[in-house]
Amino acid sequence: GARWITSKLLLSGFVFRNRIRNYIERIEIEPDLFSFVNLTDGVIRGVEWEGVYHPRNSYQFFLRGHHVQGTDHGGRALSDIPVDRIEWGFRNEAERIQYGFEWEYRHGKNRPGSGEKPIPSTHLVSAFMRFLITPALRGSISATNLLNRKYYSSADEKTPLAPGAGLALGVSWMAD
Repeated sequence: GARWITSKLLLSGFVFRNRIRNYIERIEIEPDLFSFVNLTDGVIRGVEWEGVYHPRNSYQFFLRGHHVQGTDHGGRALSDIPVDRIEWGFRNEAERIQYGFEWEYRHGKNRPGSGEKPIPSTHLVSAFMRFLITPALRGSISATNLLNRKYYSSADEKTPLAPGAGLALGVSWMAD
């Protein structure tokens, strides 16, 4: 891996390859009854990257992601390997307010491993705002899955659809 940091920029990237033996996989013994066994050997390899740019002290723009593959020695996909992702967004932090926006692209999984299902790709958008009401009282608003996409957070064949669009409001008080 490598990381480069200046006063306004952070760039990092990491490449990995792990050989595994006796990879533990979940198996279904009968409907809705599972156990775990050491099934296979294989290789997990991938790359992760991140870039963060601070044009001014309060602003931050970021881009990050990963690409991971896991295969057994027969070339079959290993289970529980996360889908590839790319995220970008920005954040701003001022004296009385913080806010940000994030877009995430999750690649689909067409070659599921044992106990997994194929899942489609999706785009997710979220935003947040935190603000100071008084020195002791703070408020927050966050919104997730703003495009109200139907998606699975995992390829596990028992995983239900992830929640749709969500909005959260919050107030916190801090005593002196």
